[in-house]
Amino acid sequence: MSKNLGGRVTLTGQAQPPLYPKVADAFNEGSLSADQATVIKNCLKKLPEWTSQENRDYAESTLVEKAPDVRVYDLRAIFARILAHIDPDGKPPIDPTDRSMYKITMHARESGD
Repeated sequence: MSKNLGGRVTLTGQAQPPLYPKVADAFNEGSLSADQATVIKNCLKKLPEWTSQENRDYAESTLVEKAPDVRVYDLRAIFARILAHIDPDGKPPIDPTDRSMYKITMHARESGD
């Protein structure tokens, strides 16, 4: 939990913010238990890597907001609903084919066409 919720330091000694700042703030304020913070952290790690920062922030803030009023088990159910909206089919998006691989060449025929 300290790697994800505590202050981090780079190899050169520069301070970095926690990976999950809203969870860290709520945990440090005492509004989240260690179990709740762990479940939220584990849920957020399951977000697909292509998830936008806006959706990551929404998932984190929603789970932190709901955590004091629900059971730990219910946090997983809430996350499952959030994940279903972010990634409904459970597959990574398919990138279109690189268009630079295709070429069209045109030349004049002997008839002038």
